[in-house]
Amino acid sequence: MRTEARAELHRSWPIDKIAAARRLALWYLARADRDLAFEFAVMSEDIAIISHVGLRLVPFVAPFPADVVDRLARFPIDRVRESAVLSLWAATYSNASSHPTASTTELYAAAAAAAAVQNSDADIGATEKLVLLGLESFAARRAGDAVRGAGLARQFHARALKHLAACRIDEALLQPFVEFAYQASATLTYGDENEAAIGLLAELEKLCRAHGLEYRRSSAQAALGYHYAATGDVPKGAAFARTATAHTARGSRGSHTAFLQVSNLVRAALAADLVQLRLAVAALDDSTAPASHWDLRLFGEVLLDLDTGNATAARVRVDSAVRAHARTNVPISIRRRVTYLHDMLRLFGEPPRAAAAILSRAPADAISLALGAAHDINNEDLDEASAKLGRASTRTSTPIAEHLVYVVLTRLGIAGGDIKGAHSTSEHLLLLLRAHGLRLGFALFDEQERSTILASVGDARELREAFAATTAMSSRFTSAHAPTLTRGQLTVIRALAELGDRQAVAHTLFLSPGTVKAHLRAVYKKLDAHSQAEALYKAAALGLLTTPRGHT
Repeated sequence: MRTEARAELHRSWPIDKIAAARRLALWYLARADRDLAFEFAVMSEDIAIISHVGLRLVPFVAPFPADVVDRLARFPIDRVRESAVLSLWAATYSNASSHPTASTTELYAAAAAAAAVQNSDADIGATEKLVLLGLESFAARRAGDAVRGAGLARQFHARALKHLAACRIDEALLQPFVEFAYQASATLTYGDENEAAIGLLAELEKLCRAHGLEYRRSSAQAALGYHYAATGDVPKGAAFARTATAHTARGSRGSHTAFLQVSNLVRAALAADLVQLRLAVAALDDSTAPASHWDLRLFGEVLLDLDTGNATAARVRVDSAVRAHARTNVPISIRRRVTYLHDMLRLFGEPPRAAAAILSRAPADAISLALGAAHDINNEDLDEASAKLGRASTRTSTPIAEHLVYVVLTRLGIAGGDIKGAHSTSEHLLLLLRAHGLRLGFALFDEQERSTILASVGDARELREAFAATTAMSSRFTSAHAPTLTRGQLTVIRALAELGDRQAVAHTLFLSPGTVKAHLRAVYKKLDAHSQAEALYKAAALGLLTTPRGHT
């Protein structure tokens, strides 16, 4: 009898335990104790309940208890992949995964796939469907499927704005909604859809303010500060950054720190504040900022190089950075900004060679057209410059685009002898300076153009001060003292700057790899460089990559 009773307990206890755990999970969830609800949901081993409760725990701001992690770690990987939340958790906390062959990328892909399946359930509410859509978009982006992630982010953006306008957000899902709304805005940013990102972030900031979610409110403000700065609205960007910094000072820390740093860098660059720009570049370089901001740091470094008169150093810097990142999935937004760097350095006769690998293939926008027109003016092709500026004028949608278009229009007027037209465009530049503090484009004027502008404007004080913040293009020079390199060393370091690879240098110059290595070892020693990138930059900064005729 005892044997039969013991067997009956073994049969019934697991079933009763699971049933009890399921009831307790729902009981604690109804009382908003999500942590305990999740512990009992995991004990129940019911994927549907785990997903239901776990979705309400996003974002995972604290590690789960050790026994919960142990239970989750013992789940078969196929069962983990059935749940968007479990896949997302396993990807976020990869150390908790008991299946070492399941890579983080694969887990994010599984999270996206599971979210799509769960979203097809007709019984879940509208807010939960929206949250699952946001989860799918975020997971797709993190899995490397940028196109799918961007498409889903656009859907999330449109539906979220309707839900917010109708005040139909389920309070139980408020935090996961806020989290994925923020992530959707980031996906839109990477996809170069800045207007949509700003609209979503503005609504998110209001929602967080209404519900006291200071951490994500600060993140939204920091992101808005960056976006407004990037459009050229320097004062508005600074205002959002100050508010976000105030929240940071009260203890909120997170991804918004990187946005604050790049926002500082962009504002300093557009205002041609070189002192603040150097500080911003140094701060970003020393931080743990995401790799997704590498091009913005590069932008600041290039401007500092150009201000010292060394376009060759700027070109080498861009080539080195692009080679380091070209193997990754480069977002559209970075491709566009690298295109700007390429077009800008072309004005100085130093177009980056490696940049061609990731240049934007989208139709030219107002900034690209304006920089192209400036190049045409330098080559005295005024008709082509006029045609490009005509197209650019119809595509200006931001203050910075308008600023650069009017800078080049002013140059075109002066080059064509239209002083009246140059006066009109100069007046417009003055208005943009007063409203937005934009000075960056003034670096494209040479000394003669500046004199002509100042003579044509009534009160030239503000423009004169703005011109003083930037060095005129034709007066730049390199004054650094360079060490003496042998002809062989110069040939090798210049070939390395051109080709970017030692083997290619050896093949092109018909030298053995050992000879190339010996020459470079000597160059490193003379330049006090410790890496290839450092040696190339120092050689460029010292003018060693430029021949007397100005060609590399």
